[in-house]
Amino acid sequence: MKAVAPHPALAYAVMALGAIGLTLGDFFIKKSSIDGVSIAALLLFAWPLTAASLVLLAKLQGGIRHHLYPHAPRKLLIRAGLLLVMSVLNISSLSLNPYGQHAMLFQLSPAFALLIGVTFLGERLTAHVVLVLLACLVGTWLILNPGLGGMAVTLLLAVAAAISNAMTNVYMASNRAAATPIGFTFWAVNGVVLVAAAYWILAERTLPPLSSQLWI
Repeated sequence: MKAVAPHPALAYAVMALGAIGLTLGDFFIKKSSIDGVSIAALLLFAWPLTAASLVLLAKLQGGIRHHLYPHAPRKLLIRAGLLLVMSVLNISSLSLNPYGQHAMLFQLSPAFALLIGVTFLGERLTAHVVLVLLACLVGTWLILNPGLGGMAVTLLLAVAAAISNAMTNVYMASNRAAATPIGFTFWAVNGVVLVAAAYWILAERTLPPLSSQLWI
């Protein structure tokens, strides 16, 4: 029996849900940063529930060995490094910028991913795509608002975080044979938490307030 390809609308719906999830996650990070939670503490204390959820999801979606066995350790390590850079940029931006401006700028990540795909992966650049990209760039300019009063330089952190997130997504797309999405995420999260835990133990060792732990 011939397999039926999923409708493109399904991909758009998944992308939209992912964007909503990222925005909500950033909101919780902002709530934590208001209480003075550091980047290392946030990443460290978010790890147990994140890792447990991924293990459960792997078990329910085809088996732990299928998703979590590290078939390509080097590529998983690179993915972890990309996630670490993105996390530091993203959380730094959230701690310094208004949430609304950060959220709008960070959602430019798909546009940057498209540019990277066109430049390095040979994807098509149609007139429609060019129009969308121009609209995104104009929107970015308006959000940054470089008027007579000058631009908030800290907003560039949000732009850098969006670019970093785009690079991470393009890397996963171009290396999709190395791991499943669950596997890529699981090992990236574990790699990030090793760095965060080492820094937290050496330089901080302070527990986030109980109210912040709820948001984390």
